[in-house]
Amino acid sequence: VAVKSARLARQLGEAIYTLFERDGTMSMELVKAGLPTEVLFKRAKDMFDPYSSGQVGPALVADTVERVYRDRKNLAITLNDLESIVHALANFLTAAVVVLTLFALNIAFSTGDYAEVTVTVGTTLFALSFIFADSAKNLFNSFVFLFVQHPFDVGDRVVLPGRDPMYVQRLELMMTTFAMWDGQIITIPNYTLHTQIITNIQRSKRQCSTLIFYADNDTPW
Repeated sequence: VAVKSARLARQLGEAIYTLFERDGTMSMELVKAGLPTEVLFKRAKDMFDPYSSGQVGPALVADTVERVYRDRKNLAITLNDLESIVHALANFLTAAVVVLTLFALNIAFSTGDYAEVTVTVGTTLFALSFIFADSAKNLFNSFVFLFVQHPFDVGDRVVLPGRDPMYVQRLELMMTTFAMWDGQIITIPNYTLHTQIITNIQRSKRQCSTLIFYADNDTPW
């Protein structure tokens, strides 16, 4: 069955619960009997009952299946964005090769003095290096950030220095788009993110919160 929406994912979760329900909870024994291998059962148990509580209700199963659907959807969006980035980078490199080829042909078939042509072309390339130096540097840093570091994917909840937690909405070659909790959309250049400390809450898995409270010494237990 092709699950193409969060609503269908929840319906699938409800169907799974109904299939393995016993005495008002999802029976791990029925799940184990319904799966062909121990590995698949372990994955299912880690997914639906990671703490072995034995109390897996229909809402928990539906939420779990919906979360899996959203993770797969975000992965598909990430792969699509990265494919678009690769195409853009390929077009840029193709244009660079064409320009260098034209310069080489100009030198090869020039009817003037070879030294004069070489100096002209060299001077032009030297001038262009000053013009596009920052752009080339930013492009390289963005490429390293996306394909080497790759600190997040679409849908991940991340924290940047001095900012509230944000969700990654879209990846592009030169910039990344984030969505704030209040609906604001923020676009940050990748070469800027390249040097920042990024906390990926989504990949951090289990977490804890610290609560500090004060009590008087005379407070009874």
